[in-house]
Amino acid sequence: MSADDEVAGVGFMPALASPTDGAGSRRVRLIGMACAGAICLMYLLVNPPSQDFASGHFRAQLASRGVYLWNNLWFGGHPLPGFGVVSPVLGGLFGVVPVSMVSVLVATWCFALLIERWRSTKPGLPDPVVGVVLFACGCGVNLWGGRLTFLPAVMFGALALLLLQRERPWLLAGCAALCGLSSPLGALSLVVILAAAWLARSAPRQLIVIAVLAAVVPIGTLIVLFPEGGWFPFTAGSLALLTAAVIGAGWCGRAVPL
Repeated sequence: MSADDEVAGVGFMPALASPTDGAGSRRVRLIGMACAGAICLMYLLVNPPSQDFASGHFRAQLASRGVYLWNNLWFGGHPLPGFGVVSPVLGGLFGVVPVSMVSVLVATWCFALLIERWRSTKPGLPDPVVGVVLFACGCGVNLWGGRLTFLPAVMFGALALLLLQRERPWLLAGCAALCGLSSPLGALSLVVILAAAWLARSAPRQLIVIAVLAAVVPIGTLIVLFPEGGWFPFTAGSLALLTAAVIGAGWCGRAVPL
C-alpha cells in the first residue's frame, strides 16, 4: 500500500473506493472551477474600482523597476520587504491581475482536491460542492476587493495544505514559505489553520511544525530587519461579528467528524 493510500484524506484511514468516486470528484472540481472561472471573467468584464488595487499595483511597479528594499516615493519613505516580496515580484513580471486570477483558480483547485480526499475517508460528510463554491467565492471577494497582494498567499497556502495532506515535507515547506513571503497576513492565516489541524490531530504534527516554521520564520525575519510600522483599524463591532460567525460555524459543524 502506498503512502497516498495510507493517508487518503486529512485523517489516516484508507479510502474505500466506490464506482461513483471518480464521477463525484470530477463533479466537485468542475463546479468549483466553473464558479472560480466565472468570478474571474466577470472581474475582467466589470473591472470594478477598488482602493486596495492601487497599493498592490504600485508595489508591483516598483518591483518591475528593481526596487525591492526601500520606497522613497511615499512621504519620507519606508522599507518594502516586511510587507511581502513574492507578490510584488510576480505582479511585476506577469501583472497583478493575471497573477491574482491564476491564484483564485489554483487555490480553488487545491481546495477541491483537499476536500475530495478528506471525504473519501469520511463517507458521512455532506456534499462538498457547497464548500468548494463558498471557497471560490471567498477568493473572488479578495479579487473584487482589490486585495491582489494577498491572493498569491492564498494560493501558496492552499498548496501547502494539500501537500501537508499528501505528506510531502520539502514541497510543503517551500509552499508555506512562499505563502508567508507573499503576505504576512497569509502566514498568520495559514498558522491558524495549522493550529486547528494540530488540535484535531488531523495531520502528522512533525509536518505541521515544519509548515509553521517555514511560514513564519522567513517573513518574520524580514519584518524584524525591515520594520514598516503603521496600523489598521479593527473596530469592536467587526470583532464581535467575526466572533459570532466563527462560533456559529463551529456550532453548525459540531457533528462533522474530523
